[in-house]
Amino acid sequence: MKTACATVVVMFSLLLVANAAFGAEIAKETKATVMGKLEVKTEKLANKEVKVAYIAVSEAKGADGKIMSNLSGKTLKVVGAKAMEAEKLAGKEVTLTGMIKGNTIQATSLMEKKAAAPSPTSAPAPAPK
Repeated sequence: MKTACATVVVMFSLLLVANAAFGAEIAKETKATVMGKLEVKTEKLANKEVKVAYIAVSEAKGADGKIMSNLSGKTLKVVGAKAMEAEKLAGKEVTLTGMIKGNTIQATSLMEKKAAAPSPTSAPAPAPK
């Protein structure tokens, strides 16, 4: 019984440490570049409906270029200078750069992801005569 209790305490402690490590990057202000799809939601603010842009993160990298896997699949509210521009790109795949804190990104750079150009196909060889 004593060993089982000790095991539970150790497992719980490990879970707390892991949660703190993975959640730390979002809790503190972090410069990052995120890629994903923009969506616009209508929210009520001070009895007024306003459009708010969000990005569904498919990939994120820190300022050091390392993958921030804890942001993948999260939705971040886009605020700051690029928020109005982001609203115009609803439904598009974009790359945003800025400061992330909590569930928001203070966007300083916004770029629409262009679709990959189709590869040129060669014309069929002429038939021999």
